[in-house]
Amino acid sequence: MNQIPGTKVLVLHLAGPGHAPFPDLAAAIRVARNAAAELPDVAVEILVQGPSVNQLIATEAIADISGSSISVYACGNSLHSAKIDPSTLASEVKVTPAAVAHIARRQFNGAAYMRL
Repeated sequence: MNQIPGTKVLVLHLAGPGHAPFPDLAAAIRVARNAAAELPDVAVEILVQGPSVNQLIATEAIADISGSSISVYACGNSLHSAKIDPSTLASEVKVTPAAVAHIARRQFNGAAYMRL
């Protein structure tokens, strides 16, 4: 979860219910890919919080971005509330204890933030 000093980071915060008319994980991945293409020197993080964490269970879409500058984080508090065992998530998903603290740490270190 540590940010490398000097690394530019963009945090894309997916915190809605995860269904229309709100963005879902697929939309967040599209936005992340577009951002990564336009900002090749930036590490892009998708931070999933709230009911949207249900979309992180065994999804192939996350495997498709592995090896890129895009990382996916799940809020541990949201996983707990949704009764999701972190071991059921795709192996590429990192778990952060609390989304709010993750965002604050990133912003303290100069990250850009966008809520989806």
